[in-house]
Amino acid sequence: MLNVISGGAGFIGTNLAMELIIKNEKVLSIDNFSGGRSFYPACLIENSNFEHIELDLSNMSNKAALLQIESTLVVQKYRMWHFAANSDIQRGATDSFFDYTDTLGTTLTMLELSRDHKPTSFVFASSSAVYGDHNGVRTSESVELKPISNYGNMKLGSEIAIQNILGEISVPYFIFRFPNVIGTPLTHGLICDVYKKLIKKPPFIEILGDGLQQKPYIHVDDLLAVIFSVTKSQPQGIVLNIGPTDDGITVAEIVNALKNNFSPQTNLLFGNSKQGWVGDIPQYKLDVTKLSSIFDTSELSSRKAVQKVILELLEYHN
Repeated sequence: MLNVISGGAGFIGTNLAMELIIKNEKVLSIDNFSGGRSFYPACLIENSNFEHIELDLSNMSNKAALLQIESTLVVQKYRMWHFAANSDIQRGATDSFFDYTDTLGTTLTMLELSRDHKPTSFVFASSSAVYGDHNGVRTSESVELKPISNYGNMKLGSEIAIQNILGEISVPYFIFRFPNVIGTPLTHGLICDVYKKLIKKPPFIEILGDGLQQKPYIHVDDLLAVIFSVTKSQPQGIVLNIGPTDDGITVAEIVNALKNNFSPQTNLLFGNSKQGWVGDIPQYKLDVTKLSSIFDTSELSSRKAVQKVILELLEYHN
């Protein structure tokens, strides 16, 4: 089975591609290398089951690349993994078109490809950002969706388009709403940003927000284990929160753990605002009751995920 991954050079996409290659499946990765990485790991490039096409999915003027994709899809069965999106959420607060093109635009492109060449299933990486700010109350898949960021709005628009279009053409879909996903190789996010600053051993670093922001985290290895299990065992048309059952971990806990491991002498200067940036949700909790009924969530833990990433960074750093 061929696996087409949009955003295959991104953090989650790369890990997904490597897991599929380990399973001896074929992978076609599509990426424009705008998400913090400019290359694929050697274990992918050197594998005969891996192929990649450099293409901006938000701008389909590259007809040659599009024809190359279509010529591959027309001759074999494939799964669509749509993971391409804007990864710089803060930029979306100042550039209204950024998420419109990179998040919603890429979704519409993959849906048009799916309309012309039906996949066996369509897997979408959505986000907890579609819920908006529910003041720390756990959000189930059925609560009101009221995103407060451009990113969240375009993820929600993508979900609606997927359900409408794929429902019309009878293509099974899986919509997964992610919390903060961490692991290596990091390309963006709190841990990545603070780690890069701390290894320079500065006298101080500034932290956005007051440090009390508290959110759930999941390691990419655990995320993919959930996804593989659910897509194998569950029916089409599922919308599902993925995350731990805990209440999350605070920014202060995370950055202090990073400081203690990489630069104990550096001072942390926290801000005064509850939000780290415009559109940031200071506290949120995912209701994973639905997930817990079909997957063993007992090993999923925000703190364990952070600890695992720190160990990975220490191994890389040393």
